[in-house]
Amino acid sequence: MIDLDDEDLPTQRSQQVRREGEGERGTVIGDEKCTIEYWMRGSNSSKILQDLCDEHEMPYSKAPPTIRRVMATRLAEKFQLLWHDKMAELLGADVPDNDFAANKLARIAFLQRMVPHWFMRPFASKAGGAIEEGVQNEDQVIRVLTKRVKDLSSGEYAIHGNVREFGLVAKRGHLYCTSSPDGVFALKKRNSTGKYDFVSLCVLEMKTRGTEHTTDALVESILRGGSWGECVSGSEDFEIAIPDNAYRSQLCQHATALGLEYAMMVFSLPGAQVKKMVLVCVSPDHQKYLLEYQRLMARQYIPFAHVDGAVREIPSLGKDFTKACGYTQEYYTLELYLQLSLAHRMC
Repeated sequence: MIDLDDEDLPTQRSQQVRREGEGERGTVIGDEKCTIEYWMRGSNSSKILQDLCDEHEMPYSKAPPTIRRVMATRLAEKFQLLWHDKMAELLGADVPDNDFAANKLARIAFLQRMVPHWFMRPFASKAGGAIEEGVQNEDQVIRVLTKRVKDLSSGEYAIHGNVREFGLVAKRGHLYCTSSPDGVFALKKRNSTGKYDFVSLCVLEMKTRGTEHTTDALVESILRGGSWGECVSGSEDFEIAIPDNAYRSQLCQHATALGLEYAMMVFSLPGAQVKKMVLVCVSPDHQKYLLEYQRLMARQYIPFAHVDGAVREIPSLGKDFTKACGYTQEYYTLELYLQLSLAHRMC
């Protein structure tokens, strides 16, 4: 372990850590077969590389003069994936707490898989693209949401006040569980006298169906189950109402991060044509288990960010400018991003 003063800057610490551990850097991303340099050695002719690619059933471009480097890249990527698979087995295994080497490898493998998703390249969409169209449509949907909730629920539910929009949010009690909902609003339900009672704050997630395929799927779901649905997370009705498991996970993450019981999924067509709404009650048990899972993952694999008193060393994920670093590209930028995240958490 390297002892460093608290006042050391991130770059000073990382430089010392990387100098001291320079000899290990080739092992943290797998073995040497995970590098292009290994396959570009002089003894490996284009014919040898071609035979290896054919042996592993890997497609490659046959256009010279880059054929040798292209095949070397394919082979390095192949062995990197194989190493990731090995590390995935390690992540799923019961590693003893006193096996420091195995625990360190497991943390690095976890970060290699997650960092590219944490730090993604900004979307570059052309005017009129699907992402831009979805964002513009969401702004329009929010303006008509109050009326459409009342219409599609046949007056049973209503929105009180305005829909509030946020960025990334989390409760101070569990900052390891975060989410970026499309909005939050106060949900009301009609009682036996015809008046409305406040139910709860509700998280909003909107999806725009803009292609022929997604539009057809939305129409089919409406024909099967109607334009309004209510269900509880984890139930069969939940899976039927929202078939996409990524969407179901997203709703549960929203509700859990904000500590709210209700989440609403709104499906619409371009032009703010709201076609279907699903109101989901995310059970306390579901939220409890999700929180506990994320807490354990954060403590086990990201202790430098979520465990008070832990060593703040951010491990190297391998050579710079590899897929493991994601949009950050290299170690120092990755470290800066993570340190900014840590500083925000401690505010």
